[in-house]
Amino acid sequence: MAQNSFPSLSILFTDSWKNFKNSVLPLFLFSLLCIGISLIAVIILILVLGISGVGVGALISSKNLGLETIIPLIMGAGVILVLFFIIMLILGTAFQIGNLLIVAENNKKTHLKKILRSSLTLVIPLLLTGFISFILIMGGLFFLVLPAIFVGFLLCFVNYEVVFNNKRYLQALSSSATLVLNNFWEILGRLILLMAIGVALGLLPVLVHSDELSGVVIFISVIARVLFSWFSACYMYQLYKQASARSQVAKSRVLWWVWTISLLGWAVVVIIGIIVFQFIASGGASKIFQDLQKSSPLPLNMTALTELKPLAERSQILFTQIKEEAEKDPSLGPSTKAKIIKLNNENITLLRKAVKIAPNIEVLWAMLCQAYQIPNTIGSEKEQNQACEKSKNYTPETPSS
Repeated sequence: MAQNSFPSLSILFTDSWKNFKNSVLPLFLFSLLCIGISLIAVIILILVLGISGVGVGALISSKNLGLETIIPLIMGAGVILVLFFIIMLILGTAFQIGNLLIVAENNKKTHLKKILRSSLTLVIPLLLTGFISFILIMGGLFFLVLPAIFVGFLLCFVNYEVVFNNKRYLQALSSSATLVLNNFWEILGRLILLMAIGVALGLLPVLVHSDELSGVVIFISVIARVLFSWFSACYMYQLYKQASARSQVAKSRVLWWVWTISLLGWAVVVIIGIIVFQFIASGGASKIFQDLQKSSPLPLNMTALTELKPLAERSQILFTQIKEEAEKDPSLGPSTKAKIIKLNNENITLLRKAVKIAPNIEVLWAMLCQAYQIPNTIGSEKEQNQACEKSKNYTPETPSS
């Protein structure tokens, strides 16, 4: 029979505290069991990958590691990692269900193996129902952030409906939303209070700041967080029981607007995806990349910088040699002219390569423009004008007095 009024906060905290005292030891032991099983799974993965690594090392040393060998090895490692992810997902879900069952049993002598077996039978229904919840919440997130928060609030009892009422998929989602909507402000206020307590516990290490006690504070904070997570599980279960006792009539129309918001959100994602795909396919992305390259004042990669450095250094040496030759023979006799032309032709060739590597560095164009000023060397008047035009904004640095 449905209750007329929602139980008070004092009743909720009293029932939650009694539930916590009866469940804390089984929850602790079950957590140790979960950690042990997870560690075994990780050790098995490390052993399998280690044995595979030894095999790969043997193939490399024997020089038999060809493409036909590498591909199966990569695929095998990928399959192992995927299987490990699936196993950990199943175990994590089973552990989550186990915590709910322990809290609901409310007994200090809970049989953990029985709890674990029962949990495994509910893994697939809870995973599939959770996936539908994820689709709805993410759709709300893509549409706007607030709808996602609201949808997540409506679906806060989905796991309880799957585990305790044997409801599945859309029925579980609809039941959770009905419970919340029928007790909206009572549940919202109690959840906000629980979150506020959690935030306060999280701030304790910050408020109690002491270098001498930092280790102790962190240790106490970690213990408090673990205990609070178990108390929260009891609190949520008692809140679910209270809401269920007051609301027993399901409304099939509850979720239509939730689906509408979610579908609108996913539609936005699809439209954006199509626009981005068309933009990439039309060459827009490559054009932007090319524009960035053109506007960049420096080479875009270390390879270009490595190629540019010796060219610029050699060019400076050639300019120095040309100057020295001219100073040796101010009249610029035939042999001196020949030497200068030879040196300058080499200089122009190097600078042409340099401006191809880094076409936006004006100092290189200025050096090329200067090299073109020497008569009877390679290069046309058009090339000279182009080099001088591209370096017109370059101002040589003058030493400060």
